[in-house]
Amino acid sequence: MKRSYILAITLLAGGLTVGCDALGGDTPEKAAKEAMESLFAGDIDKLRGRICSAKSGELMKQSEEQIKFFKEIMKLAKVDLSGVSFKADVSGDTATVKTSGKVKIEVYLAGQTQTQEQSLDGTPPVKMVKEGGTWKLCGE
Repeated sequence: MKRSYILAITLLAGGLTVGCDALGGDTPEKAAKEAMESLFAGDIDKLRGRICSAKSGELMKQSEEQIKFFKEIMKLAKVDLSGVSFKADVSGDTATVKTSGKVKIEVYLAGQTQTQEQSLDGTPPVKMVKEGGTWKLCGE
């Protein structure tokens, strides 16, 4: 059971990337980081703010029960993104963000803690678009 939680969290992590901009402006890396942090915190409302309009409908279709279940699962996990590095390839109002490095996932369940590191090397890049001056995830 513990392994299935770690696997689910790992798969979610593989679909997103993390990073930030030295100047503090909005960048594809910063958008991806905020989306990932929101996801792991179970903050669906904040996550919605980083999903493009073309894809936000898919997120909105999630039932309250599914969202509640996901939030409960995420309470069991601590995710360390410090071992992940990112690189964006920007072309106008579109970008792709590639990841490398490892994400560390710690799951506490039934009185035990299990830790796993998952490599993000080779993970497909995340597609991003700029909408209204803000970078948003808009990949498959």
